[in-house]
Amino acid sequence: MAVGEALSFLRRFVARALAGVLIGCVVPMAASQAALQAAPEVASAAAGASPFAEGAHAAFADRVRTAEEGEYGRVLAEFDAYFARAPADAVAAVERCRFIEEFAYVEEARPERTKELEACQENLRSGAHAPSPAARVYLWRSKLWDDEAIEKGEALLKEAATWSLEQRATLHEGMSLRYGERDAARSREHAAIALDLNPESASWLKAAEHYAHTGALDVAIAILEAVPKQQWHGHSLQNAVSLLIERRELTAARRLIDAHQDVDLQPEARFDLAGKLIVAGDAQTGRALVAKFAEGAPLPERYGPWLARTVFAFQLEHGTAEEAVAAYRKLRDQGLSADPLGWRRLALSARHWNAPWQWTDLGGIVVLLTVLAFCVLLPSVVLVPLHYRGAVRRANGLPLPPLSADSPWRLRDAWYVLAALLIGDTIAMYLFAYTGLETMVTDLFEVFGGAQPELDDRMLGRAMLFGTVFGVVLLLPVLRKLDWRAIFVGRWPISHSVLTGLALAVLVMAVHGVTRAIAGPPAVPVQQIGVPETTRAILGMHAAYGGLATLLVVALVVPLLEEFAFRGVLLRVAARHVHVWVAIGLQAALFMFAHEEVARFPGFLVFGLSAGWLAWKSGGLLGPITLHVANNTIACLVIFSVGAGAPAS
Repeated sequence: MAVGEALSFLRRFVARALAGVLIGCVVPMAASQAALQAAPEVASAAAGASPFAEGAHAAFADRVRTAEEGEYGRVLAEFDAYFARAPADAVAAVERCRFIEEFAYVEEARPERTKELEACQENLRSGAHAPSPAARVYLWRSKLWDDEAIEKGEALLKEAATWSLEQRATLHEGMSLRYGERDAARSREHAAIALDLNPESASWLKAAEHYAHTGALDVAIAILEAVPKQQWHGHSLQNAVSLLIERRELTAARRLIDAHQDVDLQPEARFDLAGKLIVAGDAQTGRALVAKFAEGAPLPERYGPWLARTVFAFQLEHGTAEEAVAAYRKLRDQGLSADPLGWRRLALSARHWNAPWQWTDLGGIVVLLTVLAFCVLLPSVVLVPLHYRGAVRRANGLPLPPLSADSPWRLRDAWYVLAALLIGDTIAMYLFAYTGLETMVTDLFEVFGGAQPELDDRMLGRAMLFGTVFGVVLLLPVLRKLDWRAIFVGRWPISHSVLTGLALAVLVMAVHGVTRAIAGPPAVPVQQIGVPETTRAILGMHAAYGGLATLLVVALVVPLLEEFAFRGVLLRVAARHVHVWVAIGLQAALFMFAHEEVARFPGFLVFGLSAGWLAWKSGGLLGPITLHVANNTIACLVIFSVGAGAPAS
C-alpha cells in the first residue's frame, strides 16, 4: 500500500514538473504570438511606432474579452470533465449552474449565457439530480419569491433534518429573505438558525437583529464584532450601528465604527448615525463621524446642493448658532437652487433669531413671494375671460342677472375664494411638507435643480389637515352676512336634496367602477408609479391623528369647503356671465384639475358635473355636500382598510 502511494506521488510530481515547464516556456511563446496577431501595431514598436497609438484601446479590450471568454469556456470544460468521472455529484451540478449565473445577469452579459443558465436549471429540475437536496434548495431559491415560496420552504424544512449543515443553512437563509418584511420576527429567527448552522452565512446582520430583539445583546455584539472586514459595506455598517444605538450600546457602536473606518460610509448614512449618536449621548463620536464634512472643509462638488443641505440641517439641529450660520453660508454658496424658497433661511432665524442676514439670503424669500403671487394671479386664467364675456353681454344690451340671496357673489369674490384655497394649501405645504412644495415648484418652472428626499405620509397628512384649516380661516371674510338657508337648502326640501345626493353618490361610484373595469388594470403597476399623494395624505393623517379625526376632516370639512368654493361661489358667479351648462362644465374642469391623480381625471370630471347639476337644479348646496360626504366617507373607509386605491374628492 505504501509502495503504491509512493508511485502515485512520483507520477503526480513528474506530471506537475512537466506542466510547469510547458507553462513557463511554451505558453509565454504562444501568448506572445497571439498578442502580435491581436495587436499588429505592437510588432512595429521596434521600428519606432507606438503600440498605444490612437484607437489602440479597442484592440487591448478585445484581448481581455477574448481571454475572459476563453477562461469561461475552460471552466465549463472542467465541470464537464468532472461529470464524466462523477455523474452523480449533485452539489457539483448545482455549482455549475451557480457559476453560469454569475455571468448571466451582469450588465454586459452575452445572450447565450441566459440560455445556458436556463438549460442548466432545467437539467437540475428534470434530470438525475432533481431529487437531491442541493438541487431542490437551489431551484427553490432561484425561482420562488411569493407566498408559494414560503409554503414550499416550510415543506422543505420538514425534510431537511438529514441534509448537510450547509444545505440546511442555505434553506434557512432563503426563508429569512422570503419572510422579509411580511414577518420580520420569523425572518430574523431563520437568519439566526442559518448562522448557527453555518458561521460563514451571509445572514449575520439579521441574526444579530434577532438576538438584539430577544434581549441577548451580548450575543448580537459578538456576532457583529466577529464578521470579517471584507464582508462589511456602507449599508450593513449603518444598519448595525443603528441597531446598537437603538439599544443604547454606545460603546459597542463606537468600537464598530472605529474598527471599520475604511468602509465607504456615504454622507447621508454618516449624518444619520451622527445624529442618533448625539441624541443618545455620545456627541464626541457623532461629531467625529461627520467631521470631514461639518467642520469647515470644502464640500465635495459631486454631491451638489444635497450635501450642503444635509450639513446645514445637522448643524441647525445639533450645532451652535455660529456653526449653523456657517453651514448656511456654505449652503447659499451653492446658489439659489440650494434654498430656492428661503425655507432653510427662515428655519435658521426661527432657531437663532439673531442670525445675521445677507443680501443673497433674500433670493429665496423673493421666489417664495413670487410663488404666492402666482397663486393669487392664477384664477385670472378663468375669471378674466368670464369678465370679458360679461362685458360683451352688457355691450350688446344684455345686463347680467342681478345678485340674489342664493347668489350674492361677484367675480372678485370668486377670485378671492380660489386664491385663498391655493394660498392655504401652499402655506400648509411650505410649513409641513416643504420638500414636496419645493419639488413641485422646481418641476413647474424648471429653473432650479437638486433632488429632494421623499415625503413622509405623516408630513402629507399634516399638510392636508392644516391646508384645510387655513382655507376655512381665509374664507371667513366671504362667509359674512350670507343667507345660509338660501345658499345651502335651496328650493328643494331637505329630504329630497339628501336622498338625491346619496343616489348620485351611488351612481357616480358605479360609473367609476365601470370605467375602471373597461379600462382594465393600469399599464404601469402601482408599485412603479407610487400611491397618489391624496391617498398617502389620508393614510398619514390616519396614522398621526386617528380615524375619527381623519373622517371629520376628509369626509366633512373638505366637502363643505370644496362645495362652497366650486358649486357655490364659482358656479353661481360663472352662471351670471355664461350659459349655465358652460358654467357647470367650467367648475367641473377646475375641480378635476385641483386633484393631482391624472389617471382618475374622468371620475373627478363626472363627479364635478353631477355635483354642479345637482347644485343648480336644487338651488342649494345640501345635495352636492351629501354627495361629496358619502363619496369621501366610503373612500376613507376603503383607504383605511386596504391602504390605497379609493378616489377621495
